[in-house]
Amino acid sequence: MHPVRTAKRAVTPKAVRKASRAVYTVTNPLGAAENALIGAVLGPSNRGRGKRTGSRRAAAQPNRGTRQQVANPQPTARAIGASLAESRLSELMAVQRERFAPVERPIIAAPEPVDPRPFELDEWKRRRSTVPFWQLGLRRQLHAECAATGRIHAARVHEELQEQQRVLQSRSDAWWHSLLAGDPAVLQPVLTAAFGDNAAPVSVLDARGDTAVLAVLLPGADVLPDKKPHVTPTGKPSVRKWTKSELHEAYADLLGAHTLATIREAWAVAPGLARIRIMGICRAPGMAEGLLFDVSVTRNDGNWLDDRWGRVILDATPGGLVRVGRACEITSWPTDGLTSDQLRALAAPAS
Repeated sequence: MHPVRTAKRAVTPKAVRKASRAVYTVTNPLGAAENALIGAVLGPSNRGRGKRTGSRRAAAQPNRGTRQQVANPQPTARAIGASLAESRLSELMAVQRERFAPVERPIIAAPEPVDPRPFELDEWKRRRSTVPFWQLGLRRQLHAECAATGRIHAARVHEELQEQQRVLQSRSDAWWHSLLAGDPAVLQPVLTAAFGDNAAPVSVLDARGDTAVLAVLLPGADVLPDKKPHVTPTGKPSVRKWTKSELHEAYADLLGAHTLATIREAWAVAPGLARIRIMGICRAPGMAEGLLFDVSVTRNDGNWLDDRWGRVILDATPGGLVRVGRACEITSWPTDGLTSDQLRALAAPAS
């Protein structure tokens, strides 16, 4: 279109343009017919740029969809594998985040007062036939006597319940004092019951006074994921094969997690304990089988709220993990140098 006509069309209101075309059609019918004929010959594809612009927008829609697909790509097999491996590691290490409420002195609740109405009703049913119904005064007197009898019975039952509560509280206090004193007959069953549902089974080899000797049966390295989750240089989640040092570091973290959970639970259920000797045993065939560590800890020498403290114990305490080689591989203790307590720990049952 001519530039002057384009400018004129842009500044002229649409209503004025329509009126101008109507006047032109009336005053110059031959020219209007000629324009209609030319438009029919040229076809609808050349009548304006608006439709062509619209067709371009329609053609651009698939590109928008492609950009959305690029922005939200489907997860790859490596990304799925990384997610599964990360979840597995988090599940294994969750044991070091466990917290145990400390046991408290058991309190036997005092009995509630006994309701006298059931006794009063029983007494009324037993004696009401002794007074005719028309003798209202005597029946009122009988009601009063039954109420008094009901109160007496209720008070007697309440006294019996109070006596039972005193006996139970006395027994509970005796049990509590025995637990605090470290009586083996009390302390060992308490520890055994507490460890009964642990992921890593614990055997109580000895428990008396303020000291306990425990043997914990640890999982093998085969429980770790087959591959290590990591992030590629481009920021994508993926998995790759463990290096030997990485595998042993992850296994050491797992051993520290179970050690920490066992010690925390012992402190919680046995408030009289001040020292724990714990031996770690692995019976799963693999890189470390046998006695892995034999450490002693005290209640006041550790930061037991730190979830990494179990690893600190195994790394820094005498009798901790034995690491060899450039990869710091975890290895078991030689059996020919074990003490009788350590041999006993090796032979301890799995639960």
